[in-house]
Amino acid sequence: MDLVYSRATRSIALMDSVLRSETHLAALCTLYGWGRQKTQLRKMIGGPLEIQAWLQTENAVALFELISNERWSTRAWVLQEAFSAGEKMSLLFRRPENTLPVGGSSLFMPHISLSEIAIQMDDLSSCVGWANELYTRRAPVYARELDPGIDKYAQKHEAQIAMLFRKLVTQFVPPTKAEGSFSKYRIGYPKRSCNAAAALSFLRCRDNLVVSDRASIFANLCDYDYRLDMAEVGKRGHPLSACILALAFLNGDYSLLIPEVYDVDEGDDEPAPFLIPSRAQLRRICYFIPNPPTVAIPQAKHHFSLLENGGVAFPGLLWKVDQRLDMVWLREIYGTSWTILSFYHRYFEHVQGGRKVVDLVRPLVSFFEQRSPSDFDELVSIGRGILDMDDPESWKPPFDRRALDLELGAVYYSILLKLILFLRFNKEFGLADAIWNSTQGLLWPIEGKFKEDGDVPVSVKDFPEKLPATLNVDEVLRFDKNPKGDGWLQTWIINRIMATGELWYGSLVRTSKDDTWVETTYASETEREGSADAEGKAAGEQDEQDEQDELAKDIASLALDQPEAKTTVAISQQDSSAKAADGDPKVEVGSSTKPIHGRYFKQMINNILIQKVMAATVEAGHKADRDLFIDDPGSYVLFMQAAQTSVEEQDLVLGTRRAFFDVGRPTMIVTPFSTSMELLPRPPTRAMGASWEVVPDDEEHEGKPRVEIQGRGRVELEQVFRFVRAVRGMWAVGTYPTTRYAVVSDEPEEV
Repeated sequence: MDLVYSRATRSIALMDSVLRSETHLAALCTLYGWGRQKTQLRKMIGGPLEIQAWLQTENAVALFELISNERWSTRAWVLQEAFSAGEKMSLLFRRPENTLPVGGSSLFMPHISLSEIAIQMDDLSSCVGWANELYTRRAPVYARELDPGIDKYAQKHEAQIAMLFRKLVTQFVPPTKAEGSFSKYRIGYPKRSCNAAAALSFLRCRDNLVVSDRASIFANLCDYDYRLDMAEVGKRGHPLSACILALAFLNGDYSLLIPEVYDVDEGDDEPAPFLIPSRAQLRRICYFIPNPPTVAIPQAKHHFSLLENGGVAFPGLLWKVDQRLDMVWLREIYGTSWTILSFYHRYFEHVQGGRKVVDLVRPLVSFFEQRSPSDFDELVSIGRGILDMDDPESWKPPFDRRALDLELGAVYYSILLKLILFLRFNKEFGLADAIWNSTQGLLWPIEGKFKEDGDVPVSVKDFPEKLPATLNVDEVLRFDKNPKGDGWLQTWIINRIMATGELWYGSLVRTSKDDTWVETTYASETEREGSADAEGKAAGEQDEQDEQDELAKDIASLALDQPEAKTTVAISQQDSSAKAADGDPKVEVGSSTKPIHGRYFKQMINNILIQKVMAATVEAGHKADRDLFIDDPGSYVLFMQAAQTSVEEQDLVLGTRRAFFDVGRPTMIVTPFSTSMELLPRPPTRAMGASWEVVPDDEEHEGKPRVEIQGRGRVELEQVFRFVRAVRGMWAVGTYPTTRYAVVSDEPEEV
């Protein structure tokens, strides 16, 4: 059935619900109109339409409750069909004859059915998201303005609506659209897919409990290439958890094993995150639905393998962390504000869980006693009249939770922006880009080319010389919410500065002698870049010209008409700004470009050219052979865009790449590399990327080490490490040449 829905030009789901009230549909139409208006203007707006949508809250909520209780929403196959059909899925709701008009809004689709109410599934999904924004975040503001004395809305609806939308998102409506995604074509239509964590979340509320059925639906939702023999699974009685993990690992999907969703402690006794997690840990896993840009190399499959001795093997990056950055000056500027606000934040987080407030007060007082008397007096003045060390319940912070989050966020943003500008001023662009690419916002608020084009600078080199004095820092930077509900993911770097007054960073370890690597030194970045340009300019220009000439000949031999589009895709995110400054018209930096390494790009071109040649040379009489090479729209679009793409090798800048890690000593860090995470705008899960502190394996090896991989026997790898602990990190977005490493645990768990 998965192929049936992929081939279909239109999919229809006949729902069991009956829409009887015109007021319910009118509320939905108003909400849809407001959402479309908001989307077109690219920001949340006020005005009559928004207020009108808010005034119809109860009618819209009643309609959503009716849809959420639809009996078909509990069937697992319905979810698979909706995912396979993507934006081609239309929902048909029954209505009493001659009682409700069909027209009146572009939300309804009268050409699909005249007897039912037809709504495109993705439009309904968008309405759910807009309603969640309007009713749970913006509507309480209107309620307080219209009736400041009594917040009737918050008292009556807020908890009810929040629960309703959680149910809608996880039980019925897919949360995202697959717009613009040509990364994986089936018969000519894009197929929506998700990772293992998202699929498990969607299937959790479904009624189908047959293991073979659920495993098949799981594989279809994730669009896996490698499948299990479900007949054998049924005969042998394998549990569903084993099937899910086997399918995920077989297809290189380790979203269930993201270490950052677990507690990252400073101690060395933390269990290895790649071991089978407990049920409590699985509940905290954050899911996402990736829809990468069009011109991209599909992520390699079958690269994440379990080892017999309780470890994993994967393509990754090795960082040597051995440089310390003194940040005492920054702590002296913001230490007081950060300490007070973070204390109140921890109070809100932990007082409900039974942790005594006095346990938080004592280290705070000790911190201020070690500083100047004026700082301690400031703390006492804030708490005067409400602080009683013997009675923790008397601690009533002078902030409400929402105001506290805003105040603390403003301090975090200010600290981070000052750090980025400090690194930029000192020409440490590699370090500055590592932080910038991990925290940059979706839009650029400063007047100039980037704001006009709707883009964001890829590198801090593109920043203006002076930032406006009236700049809102929270418009430039963006933090990602911690899925555990405790603050933001990127604030670890600020917490380390305030706790220790220092940061540790390192550089990539070179793993190949075949590239044009710039030797890593810790001199200024200006000297390194000048050396790289001087050594590689002539050879790089000649290689690029040879590749372009060879590609032009191959394209000309196919007698294909090239479109006249003038836009190109920037391959090198790191040094594109420098070339653009020199007037090179072939490089344009966009916020949605995805860097592609030169050798991968050449292989992609070769594969597409081979397909074109084979399709043109197969004799017309051999239809079966010709069908093997027939072109689909996805490969054609990919070919035409790739033919116009300028190739820039990134090897010249790899030696200057830097990364910060949440460590306090020299060490080695291994990071599994995922192309789907190296995007701009960055995915929400990039800040949760796996970074593992490791030590070399002490076992003796003859030549290169060999490890036992489940199902594949002994495999030769570059190096084997032993896991120490999971850490957080920040590095610049880009494509990196990877090496296959193995990480093992000292105490593997029984599976």
